[in-house]
Amino acid sequence: MLTLPISPCLLTDQLQERYVKFQQSAQLPKRLAVKASPPLLVCPHERWHSARVKLLIVGQETRRWTYNPSEAGELDDPIKNFWEFSQAKHGVSAMWSVYRWYALGRVHQRLNSPFWRGFRTVDLAINGSQDAALWTNVFKVNVNGSVMKNCRAAEVAALQRAQKGLLTAEIAILSPDVVVFF
Repeated sequence: MLTLPISPCLLTDQLQERYVKFQQSAQLPKRLAVKASPPLLVCPHERWHSARVKLLIVGQETRRWTYNPSEAGELDDPIKNFWEFSQAKHGVSAMWSVYRWYALGRVHQRLNSPFWRGFRTVDLAINGSQDAALWTNVFKVNVNGSVMKNCRAAEVAALQRAQKGLLTAEIAILSPDVVVFF
């Protein structure tokens, strides 16, 4: 049976629908929500759609992740934490904007971490070019740079409940050929 690829618009629409549902339903205690970063939300780019092999690389968590509209060349309100994300009318589109602006870790060259070096090496080996892959994280937010280092067990559990099913939904919607967990 011949299967047709999912159109980029349908893929984006499905991700947006899932992310809006996440934004509306994710509950964190306010004390944790103001400490947690806004979430990393995947925004497929054109190179992903035309990639020979659709590669999704999954990291643990971001070290820093906020929406600063002036950095992205936009006029909007910043989103500095999960609480602000959950209240923002434009929360999902803002997180997509920062994902595109971040440009696969190239914006902050001094943050050229082992993750980004590994990301580029694996992407180049699989696709023959850099920047075709997408990335996401197991933890969609960070808390002062690290969930595991800076959160008590109850806070980790609250974060896990808030994002339950989000990573599997991203994988199901994106339908990558290869998923690599770092």
